[in-house]
Amino acid sequence: YRTMLGPKGFRRGMDLYFKRHDGKAVTCDDLRAAMADANDKDLSQFERWYSQAGTPHVTVSSFIYDAAERKMHLTLKQHTPPTPGQDKKLPLQIPVAVGCIGKTSKRDVLSPPTQILELTEEEQAFVLVDVGEDCVLSVLRDFSAPVKLIQPLQTDEDLAFLVTYDSDNVNRWQAAQTLSRKVLLTRISEYQQRVEEIEEGRVSESDLFSKLPTQYVQTVRDIVIAPESSMGKDIKSLLLSLPTKAQLELAVDSIDPDAINAALASVRRDIVDALGEEMLQLYTELTLPAGTEESGADIEHWGRRALRNELLRFLTASFDQKSAKLASAHFDRAMVMSDKVAALTVLTEIPGQERDEAFERFRQEVAGNAVLMEKWMSLQAMSAAADTLERVAQLRQHSAFHPFIPGSAYSLFGTFSSSSPQFHSKTGAGYALVLDFLMMIDEHNSLVSSRIAGVAFANWKRFTSPRREMLKEVLKKLLKKEKLSVGLKEVLEKALAGEDD
Repeated sequence: YRTMLGPKGFRRGMDLYFKRHDGKAVTCDDLRAAMADANDKDLSQFERWYSQAGTPHVTVSSFIYDAAERKMHLTLKQHTPPTPGQDKKLPLQIPVAVGCIGKTSKRDVLSPPTQILELTEEEQAFVLVDVGEDCVLSVLRDFSAPVKLIQPLQTDEDLAFLVTYDSDNVNRWQAAQTLSRKVLLTRISEYQQRVEEIEEGRVSESDLFSKLPTQYVQTVRDIVIAPESSMGKDIKSLLLSLPTKAQLELAVDSIDPDAINAALASVRRDIVDALGEEMLQLYTELTLPAGTEESGADIEHWGRRALRNELLRFLTASFDQKSAKLASAHFDRAMVMSDKVAALTVLTEIPGQERDEAFERFRQEVAGNAVLMEKWMSLQAMSAAADTLERVAQLRQHSAFHPFIPGSAYSLFGTFSSSSPQFHSKTGAGYALVLDFLMMIDEHNSLVSSRIAGVAFANWKRFTSPRREMLKEVLKKLLKKEKLSVGLKEVLEKALAGEDD
């Protein structure tokens, strides 16, 4: 409502809403009516957001700049895919916030810089006036509507341009994520195409992946060296971050944990190979002198720590002894929890003295604090290191682990099954470890067992072989358990729906 009506219109609507309904039981329609009446605006179509299921897709099907008329012609389409019980969807009322960044001036050229286009039809043409130069479009600014945006005409050059020059930080981040996701998906595909050669040792990762696109490397460099006046530290940290494993799983047709893990690791390593000097210089500049008191919880201090911690992830991407020493030094200097966790997130991947000493020091520091002890366990359970299975098994016997306390169970087995590539070890040992725990805990706390199983096995059908078949066997074995709780049984039956025995 605020996007469509503006701050003042939204305020009028809220004032009328409280005047009519303060202290009463109300519905979504009551709020919609107050917004409509206060602003003399027809919002009847907006009701479809509440009655139609599914996420709308908005496509930028064309945009043409008319230099003579100083106009940008833009066509948008909307479509909501069918859902059970609703094959045909009607058009929604969708506020689409757009901006235009001049290709020459590299600035917003609209006045005001962000304009709201109200998309109410399946296909609709708009004209942006007084556009003084050809532009790169910035669409769905500030995430103006919960839709999936499709831009088939947007190029990698456009994305790189938006990362560097867009004034809307949401779209800046979206552009950076899209660029990184494209690179990662290419590498995931390259890995999967040669998986047999990898398993047989006939090709190494250094020979496996194509070179990072020059423009992508330059875009990352532009982020690293950008002056504070054009890009704050907090924004830099977000723009440098890569898509997560969970996000990449949603983006691929079939899930291969090895390919995803290898792609993420290789991209970080290759970026450091190209930009390590600039990244290390910035990391050093952001590091406070030893003994300096860490102070301030404002955006400036948070941004400095966030950017420094993100740079640490890149600078330690090789997970070698040099990386371990840098992460260990980061931990030694840490005066706030976020810095300590950042160092441990790296060290958990590097077996050795530095890892063991840091985790032991952290355990001693937070002993007695249940929440931080759960963090101590989850940081170890999320690791991709080869000894993670052994570490999780040992932590299960640790005095700090309390299987019947939900938070403790989630921190160890919930994290391991949702975050660690070792859960999907082709030996099946990770599945066996979680299966054993679920069988035990289900007799005592079905909410814990059903929640962990629901996350761990939600996408099992999308995994590549042999993991898909192994996961199916785990589900079937769990389903055969005597005295299975109603909650866990429901999760398992839903997961196996449509499968032959």
